[in-house]
Amino acid sequence: MVSRYKVLGINDDKTYCQCCGRNGLKSVVWIEDTETDEVKHFGSTCALSPKHGFDVDKEIKEAIKSEKDRLQAVWSLMLKEYKAQGGKMIQDQEMDRYGIMQYVGSSRVANMTAYLACESIVLAKFPHLVNYFKKD
Repeated sequence: MVSRYKVLGINDDKTYCQCCGRNGLKSVVWIEDTETDEVKHFGSTCALSPKHGFDVDKEIKEAIKSEKDRLQAVWSLMLKEYKAQGGKMIQDQEMDRYGIMQYVGSSRVANMTAYLACESIVLAKFPHLVNYFKKD
C-alpha cells in the first residue's frame, strides 16, 4: 500500500509550523498530500505525531539524519578552510574552586568573522553547496 503522504525534505526555508504555529524552528519537514497535491511544512514534533496520520515516521527520521549529516559536512569544510587560512581555535577557561584557571568545554573558533568569510572560498571550490548557504 502506498502512503498518501510523501516527505519532500527538510530545510530552513520556513521557521514556523503550519500545524501548531510554533515559531523559531531551526528547520521544517515538508510533506505532500499526494491525493490533493497540497504541500505543507511542519516542525518535527508535529510531523511525527501519530494524530496527524502521516505514517511516514521512518522517512522523516531518515530525512532529519540526512540533513544533519549534510550540514555537518558543510560546516566541516568551512572549518577546514578556516584553519588553512591560518584561523585559530581557542578554548574557554574558568576558575576552579582553588583559583586555578581550567579549560572547559570544547575548543571554538577564535574569529567567527574570519570563519564565516570562508564561506565564499568553500562555495568557489564546491558550487553545488550553494543551497546550504542561503541568505534571506
